[in-house]
Amino acid sequence: MADSTLVSTLAELHLAEARLQNQQGGDADRAPPRRSSADSLTAPPLPPAVRDSILARHGMTNRQLRVALRYYVRHPEQYAALYGRVVDTLSAEREALRFENERSGEPPDGEPPDGERASPPAFRQNDARD
Repeated sequence: MADSTLVSTLAELHLAEARLQNQQGGDADRAPPRRSSADSLTAPPLPPAVRDSILARHGMTNRQLRVALRYYVRHPEQYAALYGRVVDTLSAEREALRFENERSGEPPDGEPPDGERASPPAFRQNDARD
């Protein structure tokens, strides 16, 4: 399997996991819980059907992903380089989204419009009465 396939697959898996966390009311700016094994990317919270769909789009099986991640766990320098590319991919996608939102005048998901600060939930009811 090509490294580029693995990079794009891992990036999409991370995006799907972040979307799921946001839908469940998680804090996107907080780091996800620490994971302990190469198989952890295929473990909850990402539903297996979502994971399998992403893998299929990239022409991979769950077994192929596990084998690839095990290889990289045994080769930490290559693993760090691979994840550097995953981070670069995610950063580029974030910038593209930010650029698109700026063009359309919409703030990025989860961010208030320019000049506004998000109120903590406890204060939102009071804001509406003012």
